[in-house]
Amino acid sequence: MERILAVIDRPFFLDGLELDVGASMGIALYPRDADDVPTLVLRADVALDNAKESSNRYAFYEPERDGSDPGRLTLVSGLRAAIEADELTLDFLPTFDLRSGAIVSAEALVRWRHPDRGLLHPAHFLGTASEARQTPALTRWVLDSALRECRAWHDRGWRLPVAVNVDLRSLLDESFVDEIELALNRNGIESELLELEITEETLLTDPERVAAVVTRLSEYGVKVALDDFGSGLSSLAHLQGLPIDGLKIDRSLGARLGTDPTVKPIVGSILSLGNTLGLRVVATGIETRTALRAVAAAKCRFGQGFLLAEPLPSDEFMLVLDYTHQHKPDAVATGAASPLGVGIGGLGALQQGIGGRRA
Repeated sequence: MERILAVIDRPFFLDGLELDVGASMGIALYPRDADDVPTLVLRADVALDNAKESSNRYAFYEPERDGSDPGRLTLVSGLRAAIEADELTLDFLPTFDLRSGAIVSAEALVRWRHPDRGLLHPAHFLGTASEARQTPALTRWVLDSALRECRAWHDRGWRLPVAVNVDLRSLLDESFVDEIELALNRNGIESELLELEITEETLLTDPERVAAVVTRLSEYGVKVALDDFGSGLSSLAHLQGLPIDGLKIDRSLGARLGTDPTVKPIVGSILSLGNTLGLRVVATGIETRTALRAVAAAKCRFGQGFLLAEPLPSDEFMLVLDYTHQHKPDAVATGAASPLGVGIGGLGALQQGIGGRRA
């Protein structure tokens, strides 16, 4: 450890500038501190935090200084087994064309049917999976499962794109693009029917490497959208020349658009930027009719949110697809676009029926 720190402490030169870098280290030992890799990594992370807090160069894991939730560690060790045991499942959240009422794509959202804790949503385990370096395996499962469902929609007559969320660790995995190509071929899906969603934070963490991967994906025909756009980070400078296809306005902005006057110019700027760059802009977080009216008045064509439709398992999602096709619902928004709500009401009634049947 001392030798590693000594090497890091040496000044180095970059474009004629002498730079210094410091480092802190957290250490967990096998098998004293843990007997599996995910837990060992998490406990090394705890030790790293302790090293930073105490201003030491390095620290060993100490159980008495570990304030982490024991249940969190159980989730870490169980996630890999959950993938193998088929405990994960996908729900699909549709994106609507607010002018026609048509569903134009679906976002895949992973759930974990935990044998003891019941149905867990991503907020309960994705952060833990990231800390334990397990997101690439999870992303591969979601990707393949989503494309398999996309194939089922295609066979039913629906040529509908599917969107998958991708974190930085998965995106920068050396085999990521090759695995996407294999998954598309394995499921017989055209590359343009897959959209990968990355966040502003992912883009800004390592702009050059992310841009290189996004360029490769674009060349292969896969769509890429920037999620949570406008969440407070400054990614505008990186958009120019980046081959992305869409922007998803951060849900906090979409939800507040009709009630917070400070949000309107922000959303207007995002829409203007998207139109200038030829991107599809989606307003997310539409959960009230007030928000829907505001989104429509802002002339945002595409929307997503629980007012329009809630996430559904694939078979129930296909019922919604069939409904929108058979009933040809009125546009959710028209003209300056005041929401008519006819399509929404019909979908709402259908979803209530689905919910009752599921219960």
